[in-house]
Amino acid sequence: MKINSLTSILLYFVVLCFLNSCAVQDSKYYGAKENPKIKVIGGGEDYTRILNPRQNTFYVGNKREFLIALSSIKPSQTIYISDKAEIDLSGLEEIKIPLNITIASGRGRNGSKGALLYTRELKTFPLFITDGSESRITGIRFQGPDTLRRTSQMKQLFNEDKYYSIPNSIGIQIEHNNIEIDNCELYGWSHSAVYIKSSALGNYIHHNYIHHNQREGLGYGITIRKGDALIEANTFDWNRHHIAGSGFKECSYEACYNIVLPNSSSHAFDMHGGKDRKDGTSTAGGSIKIHHNTFYTEKYKSIIIRGVPNQEVEIYNNTFKADSSKSIEQKNASGKMKIYNNKFSAKFN
Repeated sequence: MKINSLTSILLYFVVLCFLNSCAVQDSKYYGAKENPKIKVIGGGEDYTRILNPRQNTFYVGNKREFLIALSSIKPSQTIYISDKAEIDLSGLEEIKIPLNITIASGRGRNGSKGALLYTRELKTFPLFITDGSESRITGIRFQGPDTLRRTSQMKQLFNEDKYYSIPNSIGIQIEHNNIEIDNCELYGWSHSAVYIKSSALGNYIHHNYIHHNQREGLGYGITIRKGDALIEANTFDWNRHHIAGSGFKECSYEACYNIVLPNSSSHAFDMHGGKDRKDGTSTAGGSIKIHHNTFYTEKYKSIIIRGVPNQEVEIYNNTFKADSSKSIEQKNASGKMKIYNNKFSAKFN
């Protein structure tokens, strides 16, 4: 893991110790809602880290101002997008998010939905891409070009070996370490709302509402190809998979305090295995921790691990609406998987 400074190293170990201590202290809590320390799941109203626009370097309200600010900004500076702004970025791809900056709006402040950044182009792969580590994206709505499943259409195209004849889209592609995405709403991205690539480490995706990313065969809320992420206190709904991993040994994630609503077209949390990649192995990721989540899913299983992790899978202190046989599965190979202290067949209000 590349760390830019001694301060970053110290911060990393402080956060690591905090997370480990929380794991012990929270052992008596089940699911996302019971722990009084975790509030405002999904972000929005009452979220406590909404930035004040008067304290920021660039204040923008339209496409031209936004793109100029991105080209002019320096590390540690902030772009604040007007809460009322609706900016059409159709035709643009790979808009670079520079090193160590913040891009913000005010989702949740006084009823605001936050600025809307959107594209109408089916081929937007991706709309935003990181160009350095340590950046934060907060309080913004990201609307992709396609909220549809296209189930019959995509199955027919797959059978004709033409699946990718219809372009797909990614909202934010992470290629650097320590990227934070919080208090955002991300929807309409046919491939992934957030795509972690190129061994990007230390990423933190939390307090977001991630929904309607659901194209048949793709349709991911968050995808990790290589790298890792802490995925915390998000609300997921209407995605094909809410979280998906490639299954490479360099692919890891921790998912905690998330609410998984019942609508999806496949299982909720996923890790691919060697059989999916056809690489002759049974490897299904590196380290996977899934704890203190609330799963409303019943039609499909909540968690499927499609092989054996390089390190370990731990699934604990979650609450499932379905019974155990319909909630968790390890397939294609077995081992290195611990399942304990969960509640199944839970009654939800």
